[in-house]
Amino acid sequence: MSNKLLELVMIVKNSGDLIIETLNQIKPILNYYTILDTGSSDNTIQNIKNCLKGIDGNIFQENFIDFSTSRNRSLDLSKGNCKYQIILDDTYIINGIYKLKKLLQEKNFEGFALKIQNHTDNIYYSHRIIRTKDNIRYKYKVHE
Repeated sequence: MSNKLLELVMIVKNSGDLIIETLNQIKPILNYYTILDTGSSDNTIQNIKNCLKGIDGNIFQENFIDFSTSRNRSLDLSKGNCKYQIILDDTYIINGIYKLKKLLQEKNFEGFALKIQNHTDNIYYSHRIIRTKDNIRYKYKVHE
């Protein structure tokens, strides 16, 4: 495996301008991206290309099946050439990205859960960073 640290893996559809902040925020620590667009009819794909210009990656287009299947498909489309994959939604903002980068460089864990807090202060944890070599996939419904 190469010395690349982090690959962004996403499924998107009609994220429009919402995705810009997420991508610009995580971009400084990304080495690669794999994004599966499931039918956007807006400027989502162009926003991705503009925001991630200069970073290696691919955007694929396929129909949405369900969250588990489509997320697994995005992971399968990944080249798998980074130590970790981070699975983000189009509105996630990660606080402390450089601390995250340092943690990922220093540790060799199977994965990490992110603490997620929405605008109404609901908090939950979600397993969103996985070690690529473990080939972790979703098995059941995610949140349909």
